[in-house]
This record gives sequence, structure tokens and C-alpha cells, in this order.
Amino acid sequence: SWVQPISVMINKIFASYLNNGLAVSGLEYANRLYIIIVGVFAFGITNYIFPSLSKKSGGGDSEGFVDVMKQSLRVMLIIIAPIMAGMMILSEQIITLVYGRGAFDETSILMTSTALFFYSIGMAAYGTNEILNKCFYAAKDGKTPMYSSIAGIAVTAASAFILTRFFGFGIGGLALSSAIAAIVVSIILLINMNKKSENFIDRQLVVFVLKIISATIIMAVAAYFTRLAASQFGTLIQTGLTAIAGAIVYFPLLYLFNIREVREVLK
Repeated sequence: SWVQPISVMINKIFASYLNNGLAVSGLEYANRLYIIIVGVFAFGITNYIFPSLSKKSGGGDSEGFVDVMKQSLRVMLIIIAPIMAGMMILSEQIITLVYGRGAFDETSILMTSTALFFYSIGMAAYGTNEILNKCFYAAKDGKTPMYSSIAGIAVTAASAFILTRFFGFGIGGLALSSAIAAIVVSIILLINMNKKSENFIDRQLVVFVLKIISATIIMAVAAYFTRLAASQFGTLIQTGLTAIAGAIVYFPLLYLFNIREVREVLK
């Protein structure tokens, strides 16, 4: 529970040295929007599956436990992957629509959209962490998520220092440090869960992830060129056309790749 706020606090400390302190507000606005968007889906899925996970774990149904866990990760990735790509492609447009008024000028939009872009890199990892944390809790293991979270805080601090002081990444480096930490935590959790539950990371799951990555990349290319073609229109129309183009490409690709969970997601 403390990973996200502590990571944000660490980033704000580094941000206070950037842009005369304006980067602090940029990070705050970007992080708030990022958490709302990813939280709606990640928290919704984890709260929905937790009773089922607990029941199967308590009843000794290890095979059923793994099945629910895999199914949850698949559904989460189907939803989060295109949103992650969309937020990266439309980061400036999204920030303009949400915040771009009053004293929130072009400089603020550019700074905040940069942070949102790099935060979004860790979105799939963030969703994975939320699901796996619940899986460990359902298995009565609270230590693994805790140790992983501590490692995540350490990675956030170290990468924020390196990216801002040595590479001059600025506010983007601070947001990227949070994304890197989320990815590291997800790797730790996945490795430990694979040790705890046999056949968790199997060929079928790997193939599924590769299919989602392929579909997302193709969708992202289509969305990117749609955004360029629609640049003559206003921000709202440009954003809407890009999102529609992405959806038109993404969901048929899921059917083409024979990903059965897409029906459950649409349902």
C-alpha cells in the first residue's frame, strides 16, 4: 500500500530541483490521472477475483487457483495494453483535454504530458503487480509482496537519481523511474509465483503475451498515423479519431489471433 505514495514522494523530492520546482506539480497531475485510469481496471479486476482466489487457495484447489490467476492476467493485459499504448501516443492531447485551461499553459501541458508518457510505460506492470499481490495474499503469503515492494522503492530512488543527475532526463526520467520500478517488482513477483505454483508461466501464457504485444504494436502504428492525419482538427476530434482507429484495428486482431478472452472482455 505504501509503494506508490513513497515512490511519488521520492520523485517529488528530485522534482523540486527541476524547473524551479514546477516539475513537482507536473508529476502530481500526471500521476493522479495515471492512477485513476489504471486503477479503474486493475483494482476492478483484483477486487472481483480475490474471493475466488481465496476460496480455491483455502480449499487446496491449486490447479483452480492457477487458472483464475492466469485468466485474470490475460483479461487485464487485453484491457491495459491498448490503453497504455493510447496514453503514450495521446499523452499531450489527454493532458490538454483534462487540464489545459486557465493558468495551465503550454509549458505545463508539455511537462505534464511528458511525465504521463513515461508513467504509462509501467502501466501493464502496475496491473500485473496488483493481481499478483492479491494472489499472494490469497495464498496467505504477505512477505513476498512486501519484500518486492521494498525493492521497488529502492529501484525508484536509484533510477530517479541516475536518470536525472547523470542523463539529464528531467521530469520524464522521474516518471520513468516509477515505471522501471513497477516492471522490476512485476518480474520479482512473477518469478516467485512461478516457484510457488508449478506451470504458472507456461508456453501458453508466453504465446498469449506475445500475441497481445503484436496486436498492440500494430494498433499503435495505426493510431499514431491516424493522429498525424487528424492533426488539422481540434484536440477532442483528434483524440477521438485516434482512439476509434486503434479500437477498430485492435479487437479484430484479437479475434484473428484466436484470443478467446476477448469475448469475456467485451461481454
